[in-house]
Amino acid sequence: MDNDRPVIEPKNRKIGDKISSYTEYLKKEYGLAISIHFADKYNYVFYCEKNLLVYNVHINPYCFKMKSNRKNRQKCLRCQKLVLHHCWECESFVGRCYAGVSEYICGIYSDGEPVGFISVSGYRDKNIPFGQNNLYDESMKDEEIPVQLLDTLISPLGLMLERLVSETPLIDIGDDVYFRILNYLNEHHADVSVAELAERFCFSRSYISHMFKKRSGCTLNTYCNMLKIKDAKALLKESNISVTEVAYSVGFNNFSYFITIFKTLTGVTPLVWRRKNQLKS
Repeated sequence: MDNDRPVIEPKNRKIGDKISSYTEYLKKEYGLAISIHFADKYNYVFYCEKNLLVYNVHINPYCFKMKSNRKNRQKCLRCQKLVLHHCWECESFVGRCYAGVSEYICGIYSDGEPVGFISVSGYRDKNIPFGQNNLYDESMKDEEIPVQLLDTLISPLGLMLERLVSETPLIDIGDDVYFRILNYLNEHHADVSVAELAERFCFSRSYISHMFKKRSGCTLNTYCNMLKIKDAKALLKESNISVTEVAYSVGFNNFSYFITIFKTLTGVTPLVWRRKNQLKS
C-alpha cells in the first residue's frame, strides 16, 4: 500500500462530528474557550447531536463559580437572550457580560433569523483592576480579543452549525413538556428537584418522574448527574482547579458521592481521568 496516498473521509461523515473535530482543533491550536448556544426553541439540536452538548457551557472556573448562585445564573440567561437579540443587528461583535467577562460573539442563522450564537470567552475586562477577585485574575486572558483572527476562524464553525440546523428535522417543543424540561435541566441541573419541576410545569411530581423516565430511559436524578459529570469533565480537562473545587462547582455537595458517580459513569476516578485527558490536549 502506498503510505503517501491521501486519506479521504467518507462523504457521509456526520456534520456534528465535523463540528466537534473543528472545535477541538481551535481549542487545542489557538487556546480558544468556545461555547455554542441556541435559542430555546432550537435546543433540540443538542438532543439530536448529544456530542455537542459539551460545548453548551463556558469552560471557565470563574464562570462556573458565578453561576453556582442561581440569581447569577438567571442574569447569565438574560445576557444570552440579549446577545441573541443583538445578533439581528451584527453577525459578529465583542461584548461584556454582567460578571465582567469580555467575549467575542458570532451569530448562527437560519433563513436570516438568529437561532443561536458561538461565544469565544474568557478575556479580561480592562476596566476591572487586578486584585479584585483571585479566581477572576487567574481565569481571564489578559490580552486583547483577536477580532480579525476570530472572524476568520469562527465563521466556518458558524456555517457548519447553520448547516446542522438546516439538516436536523424540526421539532416543535413548545407543547412537549419533556423537551421543555430538558431545556430547563440544561441550565439548572446543578440544583433542581422534582418538586420544583412539578410546580414550574404544572404537573404532579409522580407524572414528571414517570414521564421523564419513560422518554429518557433514566431517572431525573441520573440524568442531572450525567450533565454534572459532563461539566466536571470539561473543568477537569480545561482548568487546573482541584478535584474538590470541581465537585462543588458543578453542583455536588458531597465529595465522596461525586467520586462514586464519576467513577460509575466513566470507569475511573476524576484524577485519573484528568491525567489521561490533559495529556491529550
